[in-house]
Amino acid sequence: DKNYSEAITKADNLFNEKSYENARTEYRNALAVKPNETYPQQRVTEIGTLLAQLSAAQKAYETAIAKADKEFKAEKFDAAKLAYNEAKTAKPEESYPTEQIAKIDSTVETHARLAAEAEAERIRLEKEKAEAEAARLAAVQAEKDKNYSEAIAKADNLFNEKSYENARTEYRNALAVKPNESYPQQRIDEIGKTLAALEQAKKEQELLDRSYANLIQQADRFFTTKVYNDSKEKYNAALQLKPEETYPKEKIAEIEKILEQQAIDEKYRVIIVAADGFFKTENYLQAKDKYTEALTVKSEEQYPKAQIAKIEDILNNEQKRILAEKQAADDLQRRRDAIAQLNQDLEARGVANDSELSTLYDSYIKQADSNFDVKDYIVSRGWYYKAWDVKPEEVYPKQRIDEINRLLGGLMNSQLDRDYQRFVDMADSTFRDNQYAVARGWYNRALGIKAAEKYPKDQLKEIETKIAERMAGQSGQQFENHKQKAENAFEAKNLSVARFWYKKALELRPDDADVKKRLAEITEAMK
Repeated sequence: DKNYSEAITKADNLFNEKSYENARTEYRNALAVKPNETYPQQRVTEIGTLLAQLSAAQKAYETAIAKADKEFKAEKFDAAKLAYNEAKTAKPEESYPTEQIAKIDSTVETHARLAAEAEAERIRLEKEKAEAEAARLAAVQAEKDKNYSEAIAKADNLFNEKSYENARTEYRNALAVKPNESYPQQRIDEIGKTLAALEQAKKEQELLDRSYANLIQQADRFFTTKVYNDSKEKYNAALQLKPEETYPKEKIAEIEKILEQQAIDEKYRVIIVAADGFFKTENYLQAKDKYTEALTVKSEEQYPKAQIAKIEDILNNEQKRILAEKQAADDLQRRRDAIAQLNQDLEARGVANDSELSTLYDSYIKQADSNFDVKDYIVSRGWYYKAWDVKPEEVYPKQRIDEINRLLGGLMNSQLDRDYQRFVDMADSTFRDNQYAVARGWYNRALGIKAAEKYPKDQLKEIETKIAERMAGQSGQQFENHKQKAENAFEAKNLSVARFWYKKALELRPDDADVKKRLAEITEAMK
């Protein structure tokens, strides 16, 4: 009984614990103790039924669990939950399906929450993305607007600064940013027209510049060569082309000053020339007036002052000089008269030999030297020519004549002096050739320049005498006398005396062929 009871107790406990296999073993142990007892057999049968039931439920449970776990792992929570519920139906006592269902509910809830959160995040992200895209597009548009505005602002500034090419580039940059904007294209078209106009204006300006430069070049060249009126005309023409230029104005002002000074200089020069002319012709009072007038034009000039002082000295000494010259002239005239008388005496009695010819030569030389010493060069030269006519072989008269010509050349300071001397030279030359009418014309022309000169007057008197002698000689007697004396001397081989008388005869008859022939023979013989 004890063993049976212990076995039954142990079996019941195991049965209650649903440890059916162990419980059935203990019930069988109890049945072995008491085979006739029904209770253990009932329990064994019941356990068999239960185990059979449990085996089917277990299989259904395991199948459901396997499916549920698979679906769970695949996160197919609805199918997994349905399978876990099937497992739970198969074995209600099993906690695993409930736990899994709870886990599924929790997971689904979490997933739902996470999905909601994810959706919310997605929506947020999409919103942020949309906002970012909108911001990006806005930024892009803002950048475009900024770039466009900057390009337009830069282009407008360049346009206002008239940097048209650079402005056009910037307008094109703006147009590249906003191709549909009309303003940049309008400006580009405007710049094209402006540049075309500027190019035309540039060509016109270049033409103007060339014309201006050419006029300035001509004006400068005239200015350099001191052709001031032409230079001023060209500067004025240049100024018409470019009125704003200062250079032509400055040069015109400079020229006007130069012309003004030239006018003063010319006025001064004309007055000084007149004054010097009066001074050289010894019209000292008129010269002084002109020098004084010159000082009213150029008060700082020293030359007029010096000339005025010189004139005052000359005028102060004029009386002394006039007196001295009168005395010298009287002495000279006395010597001339003595020589003339000697010449007449020699001709009256006749020059018969070389000694008498030398006496006549010496008297001419003495008179010539006397005039030379007092610087009466023209008169002196006339006497030297007379001496040379007497003795052509003598070198002294020729030397003196050359010296006088040189001195006279140095003394000729004005055109009047040169003209006077030229007329006297022509008169003397024709006088020596016995062309008295021609010589008279030249002496008269010399007097037309210097009416106060005594030499031409003396020569004119001598010409009148010579012409009178010629008129008398042409009647025959005096010519024949001279010719006979010449023939006598020629026959006596006294060629110098013969030449003297032949020349005297030729003075009376300049065209006498026989006399000319004899003179030629004598000249040849005396070489």
